[in-house]
Amino acid sequence: AKPMDDSDKRRRPHPYGFPFPPYHVQEALMADIYKCLDDGGVGMFESPTGTGKSLSLICSTLHWLLDQEAKDAAGEAGAGASPAPTSSTGGDPSWVDEQVAATAQQERAHLHSELVERRRLRKARVAAYAAASSGAAACRPGR
Repeated sequence: AKPMDDSDKRRRPHPYGFPFPPYHVQEALMADIYKCLDDGGVGMFESPTGTGKSLSLICSTLHWLLDQEAKDAAGEAGAGASPAPTSSTGGDPSWVDEQVAATAQQERAHLHSELVERRRLRKARVAAYAAASSGAAACRPGR
């Protein structure tokens, strides 16, 4: 077997499907993203402008997704991976459900305070109308 030179590296497909030989920072980013997805975690990644973050993210994520589909087809889904905790109502992580519940609670509180204010204003209008009506009736002769 002959040793691999640079031209062989350029022709060989990249494991993440990267369309050209990646820089070290791109390779590391793709590996970290893949590992984060495989562990079922949440990741925050940063890299300077122009380092190929978008393409690295797309390639590693799609590669992970294809791997998961292959595992699902083979009946190995979840083997060795620790997915994010999911809710009892669906497939969303529990923190998503908690955020949705908190937002719904805030919305209900806001709507309740609006309702209380509208009732207060209506009561004030009715009282003002009643006062104006009784005053007008008292001023009319013959009543």
